[in-house]
Amino acid sequence: MPVIAAVDAGSNAIRLSIVRAEASGATAPVDQRRYALRLGASTYARGTIEAHMIARLLVIFSDIATRLCRAGVERYRAVATAGLRDAANGTTVVRTIRKTTGVRLEIIDGAQESNLVHQALAAALGSVPQGALLMDMGGGSLELISCATGRALSLPLGTVRLLQTHPYLGGVVPAKELGKIRRTIAHALGPRRRASAGHIVGIGTGGNLDALARLLPLRGYVLPAIQLNRLPALIRTLATLNARERAARFGLRSDRADIVLTAALVLEAVAAHFHLTALVVPGTGLRQALLQNLATQAHAASGVRLRPLSASGRRLYARSQSLFAALTPLHNLWPPAAHVLSNAAADLAQKGPQAPLAADAPVHFSRPHSRAAAVLAAVLAICAQTRQIRPRTPLRLDWLKRPFVLHLGVPAGERAWVERLLRSSLGVRVEVR
Repeated sequence: MPVIAAVDAGSNAIRLSIVRAEASGATAPVDQRRYALRLGASTYARGTIEAHMIARLLVIFSDIATRLCRAGVERYRAVATAGLRDAANGTTVVRTIRKTTGVRLEIIDGAQESNLVHQALAAALGSVPQGALLMDMGGGSLELISCATGRALSLPLGTVRLLQTHPYLGGVVPAKELGKIRRTIAHALGPRRRASAGHIVGIGTGGNLDALARLLPLRGYVLPAIQLNRLPALIRTLATLNARERAARFGLRSDRADIVLTAALVLEAVAAHFHLTALVVPGTGLRQALLQNLATQAHAASGVRLRPLSASGRRLYARSQSLFAALTPLHNLWPPAAHVLSNAAADLAQKGPQAPLAADAPVHFSRPHSRAAAVLAAVLAICAQTRQIRPRTPLRLDWLKRPFVLHLGVPAGERAWVERLLRSSLGVRVEVR
């Protein structure tokens, strides 16, 4: 059970996550830390990371190095985004951090950042609607990915960047100035899309979007979501308050209160530009993608042996992988579970579909009676005994609202036992169609 860690050095804060990853795909948190350091304030004001900011960075990364060592971290990845990427001395700062603290920090470009965000959101949701818009609202940039076209945009519409160039946004903002910044943001987004080409739902990540989901919750959704049609009213309210008043009224941290209006304005513009009806905020992001990649690497390096698969075993494994991926929002297990599925599929295919899987499958787990074991055993049982599920059958879970609906393509007569098995292993009701 390796201990892994990820560090995200963003424009508004630095975040550390340390977790223990099990072979079953289950995880357990070991340490979480958020360091309030606004790198972007230095970069976007002067184009460089100033000496006093470098000194604070060294203190923070010294603490991170201590925590990594104390937790026995075997693998980690530390990345920096726009706050260091756009600084003239960003590369020099990274070298200084490595030399002084031993932490290997790397600067990633906008394309890498977008890919990691896409991976995190897709992994958290199992699948995303074909027409969805993926969004990462950071302090230095706004990353947008169209699932319909695959096109990715990295725009200079980060909240810290906009605050540095328009400092009045941190306080009371007159209506005239609100109009100006709205036009600035709309111009950066470009010509508005036609309604017929718009996206139905947006899926986003970032601390600002998490905060807006708490301020404007959309009722009836399973995952946190933002009620977009209430944004104009929230913007009017925020514009009448200074940062201290916003923090007191809405329960925000000081380094969130001064940029929350900017975040609301950017989201309002994006929603209008792409004709979004809702924005789902599943609470995942860049660090989760880094951690999942590290868990996969650690599992591959552990020497786990994969049993050879027969032709029937390969078919069973392919079906199981499809169902496992579709159910991701409900079980939240990570990719290493695929190895467990593969070995269990090999054994089951050898014994035949009538083998007592529920009692047999847990032998592949370090904790045989864990929830992860129950979930994977249920997935294999369903795929082994429901012949209509083919490797290329498009499985889909409707995860926006309750009840969850799993489009599995099984006959009506078989749905009841599948639903019972899913409920007993996942702990939630799932309708099967």
